[in-house]
Amino acid sequence: MSETQVFYRKWRPALFQDIVGQNHISHTLRKAIISNRIAHAYLFTGPRGVGKTSMARIVAKALNSPTTETGEPVSDSDTTQSIEMGNYLDLIEIDGASNRGIDDIRTLRDSTQFKPALGQYKIYIIDEVHMLTTPAFNALLKTLEEPPEKVVFILCTTDSYRVPSTIISRCQRFDFRRLSTNDIVGRLVEICKAEQINCELSALELIAKQAWGSLRDAENLLEQLSISYSNGSGTAENPEITEFQARELLGIGDRSVAETFTSFLLTSDIKSALELINLETEKGSNLTVLHNSVIDVLRSCLLVNAGITTENKENFDLEPKLIELIKQIPTSRLFQIISTMANVKINSDTSSPLPLELAVMSTSSENFSQRPKQTVIKPQSQKSNNGETS
Repeated sequence: MSETQVFYRKWRPALFQDIVGQNHISHTLRKAIISNRIAHAYLFTGPRGVGKTSMARIVAKALNSPTTETGEPVSDSDTTQSIEMGNYLDLIEIDGASNRGIDDIRTLRDSTQFKPALGQYKIYIIDEVHMLTTPAFNALLKTLEEPPEKVVFILCTTDSYRVPSTIISRCQRFDFRRLSTNDIVGRLVEICKAEQINCELSALELIAKQAWGSLRDAENLLEQLSISYSNGSGTAENPEITEFQARELLGIGDRSVAETFTSFLLTSDIKSALELINLETEKGSNLTVLHNSVIDVLRSCLLVNAGITTENKENFDLEPKLIELIKQIPTSRLFQIISTMANVKINSDTSSPLPLELAVMSTSSENFSQRPKQTVIKPQSQKSNNGETS
């Protein structure tokens, strides 16, 4: 059986220009390499899956391999190929979570006294640096205060607040942003074309939203879908992956059902809300998924009610009838409903709808003088692969 790589490794960025959504950092680092203004230590901080470790490896390539006029490492050089294969002697990658003690850092500090074996710089990438112990940080601090010549440290972390300020002050800090939905969708489209995966754009948008700004998570979700619903032939004849299939695999409920349920809550139609819960229970629906979908719809309602707007209108993709209903709801009422629903704890070990039913009853516990007229949004029927309406 031939060895295959998972998508997030296979499609790991190899050049600065391949990094998605971090142009402000890529531009600065390229300029530093072109002008030969290299810092002895960098701190890359930001959410998971946004390119911190990939950027660190690209910096390592650019410092030790030939570069283009724009500061990009030459992709077919021996150094670049060796770094991509993971056998370059002057690049030492350390996992801060499993090498977090003072003895580990002392060993690292001793190794910095040796000159680079192959390249111009010896580069140390410490991932999850916030996991180091306090004595280990103190040992690292001494090295950063008196850095050896031709040694560069790149510290990567998701929790910069756990890194001592004395360490941070001796590094050039770069804050990586959470990726936008459009950035992630654009990258997923490129992967789908290269891998010959036929996928509805709406399914890719659903994956991007579910990933919450992490490209690595989005690539993993796309691979799960391709394994489940494509024929694995890697040809253009692959069946198209639909949004319905994406919702089914990712455990994301039908948004139209969540919007209907939300409209019942907003209009205090307790009877209809309870009937919908029991109907979904009889169908075998996952009530946790329903609950999460309702919370997501209520969040969109709150933002629309507050007059929040974004460039991407799909962030608040609500039915027009629901938007009109929201305009009639006092903010205090909406806040009370969201607070009540957010506190629901559904035990995954039981299928009892009681916690959700009690929450519905609680949303009507206060009397409001202004009640909007009933507005019901009917769930849209969806068709499965067999053409049957669900």
